[in-house]
Amino acid sequence: MRKRKIGMIAGVLLSGLLLSGCIGSDAESKAEAAESSHTIIEVQKDGNIIETITEDFSADYYEEEDLRNMILSEVAEFNRDAEGDISVDKLEAKSGTITVRMKYPSADAYTQYNSTPFDNRSLFCGTVAQAYDAGYSLDVALKKVGDEEETIGKEEILGMGERHMLISEVPFRVNTFDKILYVSDNVTLLGKSQADMMADENGESLGKYYIIFK
Repeated sequence: MRKRKIGMIAGVLLSGLLLSGCIGSDAESKAEAAESSHTIIEVQKDGNIIETITEDFSADYYEEEDLRNMILSEVAEFNRDAEGDISVDKLEAKSGTITVRMKYPSADAYTQYNSTPFDNRSLFCGTVAQAYDAGYSLDVALKKVGDEEETIGKEEILGMGERHMLISEVPFRVNTFDKILYVSDNVTLLGKSQADMMADENGESLGKYYIIFK
């Protein structure tokens, strides 16, 4: 999956690269990050969101312990200021890559941690009815899994009020806790409960991503 690194942790990694002078232009760095990184989001039935980020890592521009301390300090500061409950379950550098696994108590917590006033990385996960009540536009066309010729629109979507829905502003791979039923055009199904959100050549978003699952 081609995707650039996302979230505040990615900002820590990217700032280290820039300070070291180990990458070229902004366009080049975006392309390199899109090639070498990926993020997987797991939606759990209890509402928890598990994010696993994998990036290229070189001790030439960052020591693992320095990076670990920066990320843990960042999370601790967020939890203190926002009274949050985000945890870092794994941070490991091995074989030229670094893996960071984060646990968020909700999609709202994920949004708060990863978004800035200049970069909206909102993630919604709830029922269709909750998405509508939260003000999300459901005036979209979604493809039925198993029959791409069949699409549904706003009226049919609203009729699925208790079905689960995921809406994302940024692309990643997602694992849902139950079978995926409908997806937007910019989402590719990989398995009954796994999908990729497609990105451009720089890993940038191709619009808002919608998934309805059981």
